[in-house]
Amino acid sequence: MLVPTSCSKAEFQLFEFPVAVPLVALDSLLSVMFVVDAAEVAGYTRAAASLRATVLSGRESLRLIRRRLSEMEG
Repeated sequence: MLVPTSCSKAEFQLFEFPVAVPLVALDSLLSVMFVVDAAEVAGYTRAAASLRATVLSGRESLRLIRRRLSEMEG
């Protein structure tokens, strides 16, 4: 599935567990920072929900890729 690039301002991974509190991993070139503060994690949870709402389905992604390839080939 494709996520429009204009939708994402930062790279992060949201980890949600059945019995533990959620956490976020922020990746940089040389390290990873973990966010565990509930208020901050909530912001990333909202961002992830927003990304899920804008992601294209597999079929839509394939259609977009084919259309862009066709445009490039002229």
